[in-house]
This record gives sequence, C-alpha cells and structure tokens, in this order.
Amino acid sequence: MDLYTMRKEMSNGKNVYDLPLRVTYYARVSSEKDEQLNSLSNQVFYFEKHIKEVSNWTLCPRICR
Repeated sequence: MDLYTMRKEMSNGKNVYDLPLRVTYYARVSSEKDEQLNSLSNQVFYFEKHIKEVSNWTLCPRICR
C-alpha cells in the first residue's frame, strides 16, 4: 500500500491497525555494555510480538544496531 492510499484510508476513518501493511522496526542500543545488549533483545522481542499480533500486518526483515 502506498502512502497516498494509506492517508486516504485513514482520512476515511480507518486506523493504522486496519490497513494491510508490511511492517518493520528499528532497534538499537547506544553502547555494547551487557545491560544494553539485553535491552536490544527486549526491543526485538517487543516489536516482533506486537507486529505479529496485528492480523493485517506482515513482518518484514528488521534493522538492529
């Protein structure tokens, strides 16, 4: 779905969760300390779980840094 169609659908009262979208996420940490690495896995878990729970969305490859 292109951006124009998305905006049109949303202006007609649809929610972003109602749209059939390919969705990804960006997860990152600011350092390589152990607690930050744990934070990265928590982010990955949260976003993948959330995207998979929305029936109209398809999870696409992610970017992690």
